[in-house]
Formats: sequence, C-alpha cells, structure tokens
Amino acid sequence: RPLSGDRYETARTLGAGGMGEVLLCRDLCLGRDVAMKVMRTGVDDGSVGRARFLREARLQGQLEHPSVVPVHDLATGASGAPYFTMKRIQGLTLRAILDRLAEGDPLARQQFGRRKLLSALSQACLAVGFAHKRGVIHRDLKPDNLMLGEFGEVYVLDWGVARTVEVPDEPASDDQPAISKRTPISVADESLPGTVAGALVGTPGYMSPEQARGETDELSPRSDVYSLGCVLFEMLTLKALHDAPDIPSLIVSAITKHAPKPSSVAEAADIAPELDLICARALSLDPADRFASAREMADALERFMDGERDAEVRKTVARAHLSAARGELEAAAAGGEAAEQARARGMRELGRALALDPTSEEAMQLVTRVVMAAPTELPPAAQAELKEVELQDRAANARRATGAYATFLLFVPILAWAGVRSLTMTLVFLGSLAAVAGYSFWMGRTGNVQPRFMRVSIVINFVLTSLLAVVCGPLLLVPNTACLTASLYLVGLRPNRNTRNMIGGLAALAVFVPAVLEWTGVLPPSMAFVNGELRVLPRVSYFPEVPSLVFFSLVALVQIVNVIVFVGGAVDKLLLAERKNFALAYRLGQLLPVKDAGAP
Repeated sequence: RPLSGDRYETARTLGAGGMGEVLLCRDLCLGRDVAMKVMRTGVDDGSVGRARFLREARLQGQLEHPSVVPVHDLATGASGAPYFTMKRIQGLTLRAILDRLAEGDPLARQQFGRRKLLSALSQACLAVGFAHKRGVIHRDLKPDNLMLGEFGEVYVLDWGVARTVEVPDEPASDDQPAISKRTPISVADESLPGTVAGALVGTPGYMSPEQARGETDELSPRSDVYSLGCVLFEMLTLKALHDAPDIPSLIVSAITKHAPKPSSVAEAADIAPELDLICARALSLDPADRFASAREMADALERFMDGERDAEVRKTVARAHLSAARGELEAAAAGGEAAEQARARGMRELGRALALDPTSEEAMQLVTRVVMAAPTELPPAAQAELKEVELQDRAANARRATGAYATFLLFVPILAWAGVRSLTMTLVFLGSLAAVAGYSFWMGRTGNVQPRFMRVSIVINFVLTSLLAVVCGPLLLVPNTACLTASLYLVGLRPNRNTRNMIGGLAALAVFVPAVLEWTGVLPPSMAFVNGELRVLPRVSYFPEVPSLVFFSLVALVQIVNVIVFVGGAVDKLLLAERKNFALAYRLGQLLPVKDAGAP
C-alpha cells in the first residue's frame, strides 16, 4: 500500500521493535530502496510516545557518520502515524555472527576471523566516539545493534534510547591535537513527561553498573565504553560476560561482577594479553578507571591490531621461508652432488622461518624431523669433523697403550727369577716389545694416527702377540691376548668393515701361525701329552712353582686391567654420546607446543 502520498511503496516488513516497525519501501521519486520506520499504533498514541519517536529520528539524522544509518525523511503518514526513512542497509548483526561462531560454523570461522571482528568493533567505537563528541550517549550497545556489511561496512543501530549530555572538548595532547567542538545535537530533553527517575534503560547483560543502578544522572561516555567492553569480551570468548537466568540476576551481576580475563575464560582461544588489558580497562566497575571515551578504546584496539598486523606479515614471510626450506631439504634427501649445498640452504631457510615466527609448529616439527632423522651418510664437513675426533681418540689410545706395554716390564724380573732358558728368544721378545711400545709412543706424541700408521700398529701388535708363543706355546696365552688386542682395536678405532676383517684375520694368524709351525716341526713343540696329562715345554724360561704362579697371576691381572681401562673408557664415551642424543631429542620435543585438544 502507498504511504505519504505516492512517493513510497511498501515491499515487505523487515522487522519490528517496541515503538515501531521497519518496512522495506521503494522511493518512487529517487528510484531507490529505503527502510521506513513507522510508529506502531496502539503502543503509545499520546504525546510522550510520539515525542520519543520524533526525537529518535532527529537525533539519528543529526549524527552524520558513515557508521550511523542516515535519515532521509521525517513525516506523517496518511494514518497520522509519524515515520522516517533511512538508508537501506544489508548485512549480519554481530549477534548472528557470534552465535554462528559459538556453534562452530566453519564458514563463519573462515569469513569472520578475530582481526576482522576487532576491526569492525574499532569502527563501531569510532562511530560511538563521534556521537560522544556530539553529546550523545547510546545506552543500548550490544551485538544485536552492531551490523557488519558484506563489503566492510559497520553500522551502529537503534539510537531510540540514546540520551544527550554535555560533553567537554577533549584536551590537546603532544601526539593528538584538540578536536574542535561540533554543533551539539539539538533534540528534546530526556526528561520527557512520563519518564520515571531511576528507570532502567538499556539491555541487562550489556548495560553499565551505573545504568543497572538506575543512576541516570551519572551516565557518561564511559557508560557506553562498558557496553562496548561487554561486546569485546563476548567477541573474544564467545561467551557473555553476564550470563544469568533472569533479569534481576543480570542486574546484580552488572553491579558487582569483576570481569575475568578473557584468556582465562577461553584458554584455547590464544587471546593476547593486550586484549585482556583492553577488556579489563573497559569493564572496570568504577567509571573513572575506564577509557574516557569510545574513541580512546578504538585507539587501543588499533594499536593492538597494528602490532598484530606486523606479526601477521612476519608469519607470512616465515611461511615463505618454510616452503623454501621444505623444497631444499627434499632436494637434499634425494641425494646427489648438490645434496649438501641444498641441505645447507634448507637449514638456513628453516632458521629464518623460526626467527620470524618462533611459535610456528610446522617449522619446529620440520627441525625435529631433520635433526632426528638418521642420515644414510654424513656430509663431508661432518665427516671431516668426526674424523678429527677419531684421530684425537686414536692418539689418546696410543699414549695409553704405551703405558700398557710398560707393564710388561714387570715380567722381566719374574722371568729372571724363574730362570732364563733361552737368552736369544728372551731378547727377541723384549726387543719386539720395546719396538711396539716405542711406535705407540711416537704415534701418541706426534699425532700420526692416520690409517696408514694405524695399519702398521695393528700388524706389529699381532706379531708381538704371536711371539708370546715362545713363553708357553701358541694355545695358552696367545688366544686370550689376541682376543684382547682385537677387542681394543675394534672399540678404540671404530674401524670400517674391511679393517674389522683385517683385525680378525691377524688375530687368527697370531694364534695359528706359531701353532702350525710347531705342528709341522719348524719350531720345537711347546706342549706334550703324556699319560693323559698336558705338559708345557717352555722355550724362554723355566717354570718353577712360585715364580710361575706369580707370573700367570700377574698376566691375568694385567689383562683384566687393560680391559677395564680401554674398553671401559670407550663405553663411557658411547654412554655420554647416547645421553647427549637423548637430551637433544628431549629438548627438541620441548620446542614443539602442546596443542590443546579443545582449541579451535
């Protein structure tokens, strides 16, 4: 049906409120859609209701701000009911958005990230701050009265219960000039006939403590700041600050409740401490402790978002470095001549990614995977470093071996005590012992422990071992000594497979070459079997009872000590390396943040 002559044509009803209903109309003169708010008949046909309706239209019409819906026309319809037309806006209320986010709607999470919502709230704060400069307090700020458009528009709706107050100019500061005072809003005074002193105006759950107490004369821009703080709290936590089953309980909560930190209410939401501080200040029970204006709150939000924007840029650059690191490390894993260079570039890119975003779980996981993965072969630089460590260990072992050879000097007086049987063989054995000890001393002193020198050391040591056959034959002392010598070389040298095979072969030769020479008659026998008894036929010395017991006891003791000193030292190093590896793995594991199972 047409309203106000033939200019507006009603399409449908958009919504209804306490004092009126909003219709979608077509402005036939200008050819555009408008929203028309018409005073509902039967609600309050007296002068008070009409005055309030006209006051809302005039107040909203004088707030010329991009986030306040502009009023186009104010008139009386054919029925006598007043109406005013406004720009038709489209979008979603913040209430609808927060409800979808609380339900876990994935599309809403994608469309309305925290930064977007904070930016919208900042724009709303600026609009409310503009109203404060014009002497207007909204008094009913809540998610239902904030609308977000599809293209970044933000609107503050429903100025029906707004109140005009006297607000002084903001003083000038060092970083912000004084804002010139604008023409104050000119509407009828709040104290209209029928207004009850101390009556509650606003929405319980979002009204300030002074509103909840009905202290109309105490309302100020800081009252709207509290309401905006309630909106921010719910935006961050997806939970209402004041959540009670009935209106009286909501009012009591508004008056008495100290707002908790949003981060403590939604621990999995990763809420920055700066936002906790903004909420705490906006939601102070004492108005003097709140932001002085909504503009000041907007500035605080913008400062946070500026820092967050820098962090987001760093994260974007970090993701680029992480992608490059993955590519280089995959190329390194493929092997080839350029593998080591690719690995080095990948690790540098990974380091840059972590430097830019130390909290990146993906980067930390990649670090752990790269560090803990067992490589099939060491890079040349690592091989060279390991080789240097091995050479140092070999030199130290050569010095210790010199001391071990010196212990053989203990046997010289025992042999003399037992009685020398063949001076020639005795001198040959002792001369060989001195030569091997001297070679070991030279290796340890000069550091000449490269493979060619070690091969000489291995050969002459097993030759010396085979010469022990002159004492009591090849099958008594020689096998134990050959096994001990082989074990010390295997543990101390960390040899490759070819060298291990050579050591095993020389150990066998040290035992069986003198044995075969005896069996073939080249050397005289060192043992005889008589009436089921084994008799030792010594060639170097005699074997009287006491010296022989001392001799063989000392041999056993020297072998045990050598095993403990040489093999035990090598085991200590292996255990230390193992502990370091486990400690490294543990610390790398600690680098990875623990993901809260309830985090979105």
